[in-house]
Amino acid sequence: MSLKSIEDRLLRLLDVSRTMIDLAYYALLYNDEAIAEEVLKLEEEVDDLHTDFELEVLKLRGSGDEKGILGLVRLGLSAEAISDAAASIADLIVRDIQPHPILHLVFHETEETVSLIQVGENSMLEGKSIGELEFEEMGINILAVKKLGGHWLRSPPKDFVLHEGDMIVVSGYRDSVKELSNMASKNSSKS
Repeated sequence: MSLKSIEDRLLRLLDVSRTMIDLAYYALLYNDEAIAEEVLKLEEEVDDLHTDFELEVLKLRGSGDEKGILGLVRLGLSAEAISDAAASIADLIVRDIQPHPILHLVFHETEETVSLIQVGENSMLEGKSIGELEFEEMGINILAVKKLGGHWLRSPPKDFVLHEGDMIVVSGYRDSVKELSNMASKNSSKS
C-alpha cells in the first residue's frame, strides 16, 4: 500500500473516464457505432480500475485520515459516474436510438469539437511521431489512435509514429481540427 500506487490508479481511472466522454461525444455527434462500442468496452475496464482503486484506498483505513480516505473514495465514485454517463451515451448509438435534433445543433455551435481523422498516403503526418508533430501547440489533444486493422490505443505516447491508414480521434478547437484534417489528407505535401 502506497500513496503513489493510489495516485497512479486514480490518474488512470480519471484518464480513461475522460477519454470515454470524448469518444462518446464523437460517437453521438457522428452516430458512429464502432466508436460507441469502444466506449462500452472501456466501461468494463473502468469498472475494474475503480474496484482496484477502492481496494487500495481501503488499505489506508486506520491511518487517522478518514476524511482524506472518504475524499479519495468520492473521487473514484465520480470517475465511475462519468464513465457510466459515457457508456449510457454510447449505448444509445449502439441501440440506434436517434438523439433529439436540437442536440445536433448544440454540438455544432460549440467552439471545440471531437473528430476522427485518417492519416492519408504522403500526408504531412505519415512517418512522424506524435511528439514530433507538436499537437499541443495546435491546441489538439490526441484521444486515441488505431492502426489499420488494430485496436484503439488511448492516450498514445509521444513516440507513437503515425502511418498511412491510421485513425486518430482528436479534440480541440474547430479551426485546429480542420487544419489537422488537412495535414492528414492524402493530397498534403510533406515539408
